[in-house]
Amino acid sequence: TGDINPNWAAYQHRQAVHLEDKPEVLTSNWLRILSAPDTLYLLEPTGPFDEDALKTRAADFVLPVIVHERGVLTFASPFDLEEHFLSVGRFEAKAETALSDFMEHGSETMGIEARDARNMVVNLFRQAWEKHMSANGFYTHTYATGAAHHVDASQIELNKRISWGRQGERRSSVLRNKARGKIWSYGVSAQPSLFPWPHYRVKARVLFSEEDKDTLKVIGEKKDQHRLRRSICSTWRNKAWHGRLMAFLELLAGDSPYVDLPVGGGGSITVDAMPVQVTSPKTARQVFVQNEEAEEEDLTTLSGPPVVRDTEPDAEEDDQLAPEKETEDNSVS
Repeated sequence: TGDINPNWAAYQHRQAVHLEDKPEVLTSNWLRILSAPDTLYLLEPTGPFDEDALKTRAADFVLPVIVHERGVLTFASPFDLEEHFLSVGRFEAKAETALSDFMEHGSETMGIEARDARNMVVNLFRQAWEKHMSANGFYTHTYATGAAHHVDASQIELNKRISWGRQGERRSSVLRNKARGKIWSYGVSAQPSLFPWPHYRVKARVLFSEEDKDTLKVIGEKKDQHRLRRSICSTWRNKAWHGRLMAFLELLAGDSPYVDLPVGGGGSITVDAMPVQVTSPKTARQVFVQNEEAEEEDLTTLSGPPVVRDTEPDAEEDDQLAPEKETEDNSVS
């Protein structure tokens, strides 16, 4: 390019992000799973039972279970199932297996191969997250790729700041607010994975609803939801997305550095409430940033004068969010 159009090459060089030869700590969207119960159980009814009733009761059980053959695969004990599965019958442990061995080899006794075993564990981890979020008052909204959980009016008021940060300077971010006559609510979806080690991969979500004091009236049209995300959320820069994620995890974990997801039998899946951090050997120098707060001027994250955009870009119907996209530095409160 330089030989063909040296002026264009010079322009690209001037606009490029400069790398500095010093390490930089970056925050990921991975939450490490620190521990889980050691044993999985295959629980089966002791007598004749209705298979449809078993599936129905399993679907709305408060603890993670997977229907397998004549019973359920779970971390829970027969006692945990007793009340909820009363119409099905009493359960007993038909087989058990160590979780680590199950993920690596499956279970010959249960008739489960290794690949299916890993998928089942991922399923149980996903259920544990989703059931815990619902039980703690987060609003569940189903997107094309699965369920996400958003902060609800019963949990937090509009424009209320949530403090976050355990080391260094404390910061604060807003998780629910009003913009252009609509109420936006921050949330996340979480996808468990076992590679390279067990973790949840969280994805930022923003849900819009009509302004109503009594009920949550979520805007049902995906096209309208996407248009609002593309217009209102386009002014949120990387620091705002990071701040909202950290505030969300602070709200979820409370005073604990961990999030415990109950799975039955007195056990839980323990998740680190601090996202995994990595160190890059190079630092991307922010050429056009004058100070720490210049990267983010959104009133719902930092203080600063709002600038309202007059137009809203059209967008194709899509439920995905792209927080990494950089846009012009305007703000909407």
